[in-house]
Amino acid sequence: MHLSLCLTPRRLAVALTLTLIGVALAGLALLNSAHAHPGSEDPTVRVSALKSDDGSVSVSLQTLGADGEWGERLLPTSRVIPTDAPIDTWLRSSRVDLGGAGDPAPLFCVVAHGAPDDRFWVKFRAYLYQSAALTDTNLRFETYLDGADQAAALERCLADGAAVVASTLASPDAVRETLLKAREAEVRVVTFNAGVEHAEGVGSQVHIALNDRAAGELAGRQFNQSGVTGQVGCLIHEQDNLSLEHRCDGLEATYAGTGVTRIRLEETASHDQNDHDAFIAMLGEQLSGGQGSPFDAVLTLSADSMEFALTAVQRLDGAAADLRLASVGASREDLAAFPDALLEQHLDVLISDSVES
Repeated sequence: MHLSLCLTPRRLAVALTLTLIGVALAGLALLNSAHAHPGSEDPTVRVSALKSDDGSVSVSLQTLGADGEWGERLLPTSRVIPTDAPIDTWLRSSRVDLGGAGDPAPLFCVVAHGAPDDRFWVKFRAYLYQSAALTDTNLRFETYLDGADQAAALERCLADGAAVVASTLASPDAVRETLLKAREAEVRVVTFNAGVEHAEGVGSQVHIALNDRAAGELAGRQFNQSGVTGQVGCLIHEQDNLSLEHRCDGLEATYAGTGVTRIRLEETASHDQNDHDAFIAMLGEQLSGGQGSPFDAVLTLSADSMEFALTAVQRLDGAAADLRLASVGASREDLAAFPDALLEQHLDVLISDSVES
C-alpha cells in the first residue's frame, strides 16, 4: 500500500490520497514511527493505517503538537480501503480538518442502482469525482444491483450526517422509507436517472433524468426507417429497473413491425465482477435459433449490454447473420475493439445517454 499526502501550508484542510497495490500493508514505514519532528510554522502531519480482520484498511491523520507529541487520530468520513479495491487506482478520502476548529465539510452522498463495473456508472463516477475535486466537495458515491443494498448505503449516509443524499429510483419501494426519513431530518433529497414518476412520493426536491420512454420511441422510429419489420427484442439486463422498462415501453409504442419481445436476462454474479462470459452465453442462447435468430433486431439498453450482444453474435459464427443491433447508451468509441466488418453488418443506431452524467 502506498500513501501520499498533499498538504497546503497554513491551510486547515488536507486531503489524503490512497492507492491499494496489494491486500497487505507493505514495508515498515507506517509501523510505530513515533519520532518527533523539529518544530515548524506549518502543520506537520502523518498518516496512520489500520488493517482489519477482513483485510480492509482504514486510514486516519494525526498532527504534531507544539509539545512534540502526536495528537488524536482524525478520521475522515470516507476512510476505508475495501479488500476488493481496484489495483493501481488512486482512491481519495474525504477532507479532514487539521485544527479541529469549525464545521467539517458537509457530506454529499450519491447512491445508484446498478453494477459497479457497468460502463455508464464507471463514467458517471469519474465525472462526479472530477467535479468533487474541482469544487473541494466531500463526496461519497456507491452503486448496488440490489435495492436493499442501495437503501442500506443511504442509511449509512444519514448516520454519517450527510447534508445531501442523491438516489436513483430504479427500485423506488426499496429506498422510499429512507429518503422520506432524510426529508424529515431536513437533509436535502435529490433523485436522478430512473423513476421520475416516483420522485415526489419519496420526498425528492429535484429530479434529474433523461426521458427514457422517448429514447425507446426514437429507437422504434429508427427501426421503421431502416426497414426492420419482424420481431424486435428489447434487452433488459437489470431486474427491477424502471428506466429500462420505460425504454422498452417507448419502443413498443412506435415500432410498426411484428412486435417487441422483452428479453430478460437474470443477473449473475459474474456480471458484477468483470467476468462476463456467463452473461454473454445466456444472451447468445436468446439470440440464436434453429433457423437463425428469432429476432430481426435487438435494442440494448446500455453500453455494456451492447458490447455483450456484439460478442454473443460474434461467437454465434453466422447463426445471427442478419440481426440488427441498436443501443441506448453505447457510442462508437465504446465499440472500437470490434472489427469494422462486424459493426457494418449488425450496427443500426446508437442513442447517447452521456448528457445525464
